[in-house]
Amino acid sequence: MRVGSSLWVVFTCLVSMGCQEENASVEFRFTEPKSGQDVWNTTPVTVAMPSDFSGTLEITVDGVQVGQANATPFRVDWNTRTLPDGDYTLVARATSVSGEQTETRIPVHIKNTLLTLQVPVQHVPSGTQAFIYLSDATGKTIAVQELINGAPVRIEGLEDFNLPTFTVNEVYIRYPGLLQAFSITEVGRGPWTLNQTRSPEFVGSIQIKSETIPEGVYFVSASGDYDFIDPVNQSIQLATTESSGKLFVRDVGTEDNRYALINDVNVGSLWNLPVNAVNTPLKKISIPLSDPDLISARVSLFGFSQPDKYEEHYPLGVFFRAGPQLKIDYPEEFLYMGSESYYRNKQVRMYSFAPKKLYDFKLLNAQIYVSTKDRRIVDIATFGDFDIYMLSWKYYNEPTNSSALWVLIGPSGRSQKITLPQVPVEISQRVPNIRTNELEFTGVTQVSDYGVTKGYANYLNYISIHGIAGPYQFGLPWKEQLFTESGITSGRDSRKEHRMLSELLNRVP
Repeated sequence: MRVGSSLWVVFTCLVSMGCQEENASVEFRFTEPKSGQDVWNTTPVTVAMPSDFSGTLEITVDGVQVGQANATPFRVDWNTRTLPDGDYTLVARATSVSGEQTETRIPVHIKNTLLTLQVPVQHVPSGTQAFIYLSDATGKTIAVQELINGAPVRIEGLEDFNLPTFTVNEVYIRYPGLLQAFSITEVGRGPWTLNQTRSPEFVGSIQIKSETIPEGVYFVSASGDYDFIDPVNQSIQLATTESSGKLFVRDVGTEDNRYALINDVNVGSLWNLPVNAVNTPLKKISIPLSDPDLISARVSLFGFSQPDKYEEHYPLGVFFRAGPQLKIDYPEEFLYMGSESYYRNKQVRMYSFAPKKLYDFKLLNAQIYVSTKDRRIVDIATFGDFDIYMLSWKYYNEPTNSSALWVLIGPSGRSQKITLPQVPVEISQRVPNIRTNELEFTGVTQVSDYGVTKGYANYLNYISIHGIAGPYQFGLPWKEQLFTESGITSGRDSRKEHRMLSELLNRVP
């Protein structure tokens, strides 16, 4: 039956040899394709027959003949491109020389379309050009298409491309001198969701001031934004993703930090910060760090008012290793998401995201071995309890003030050769100041373990629905975390980030 239709393959079983369904007989069965298999282009259909069979084999789909054979091997080449994508029933009908008939059938899925997606209305910012293109394992381009806000994208398969997976490349040209790209390897045919590169959708802002701060610094956050207020900077404005939400306030830089959580704060309101109300003790936890190779560790906390409502997120703080422990303090009203980061060498940064209680925090076990043959080819072997790794390439030219950052995501637990995808002419001609052939490999940027997935296949399925950032990274653009630390700021004010690290933690990592 085709998806969305009521077409049924109706067959009649004539006597003697009987009627076989779903490979009921080992002597009369499909050997290719398998039941439930995805098929595309011209695919071979082969059927195993009894050794003493003499007659004709007919192959039909939805009652329409697609071929026949009358001798071993009983094979028909089926051109699936004559039918739209969808679910079908493939029927093999054997007719002996004496006129006796039997049938066997299997479901198959036609997938000649490589990728389908819908570009969100505000996905591509003003002044930015965006593209999506597909490439094979050697880096050769398969197809390329520009991304237009609000427009659907459908990338059809080519008759000479018969592989089940490919690399999806999303490229964003912020202006002629800045290129940012993401490549995700081993993606299968089907629907896709673009990387969530946009900032959270703010519904308004909240004005906060205080004229009564004698000393000290206070960290203030609304859903999606944060800033600091102190005796010098006594008025701030926070954007928020909620029309009515909360304000989280904590003092920083003291031995025993305290906090206040203010409810029912509405967009457009003006709040006088009640400093004397910041008096609730924070819950404390110390995590021992016994790894001898551990140089640094970091946890970023975000609070959530409701389970699974990730667009409403409250920055709560960033915490770094102090000696053999990682000390964290936090309010108890929220669910928490922690991120961790530690270095075995200067090239490896470890992260783990999981929307769980804080006690689920644990260090990742990861081993990575990398060697390079040239700028574009990397041999990598990864071992450990994580889902993905991220490689990065960079380019920077000071005279032209042009730069590029290319991040490639691949599966953990393998030894493989990775080739940076070639840049199609449709894209390279838009960035004349960037010589993409001079991208330099900069190493393993990150490895990640996601509590919501298990293994790379499940990770790909997850991001095909939610995008690379997705709700499990609390609405913050994934690219922001990478690019800010690479010196290319995007979205968040990098000066604000620096102040948060230095004043909240009294140290810069």
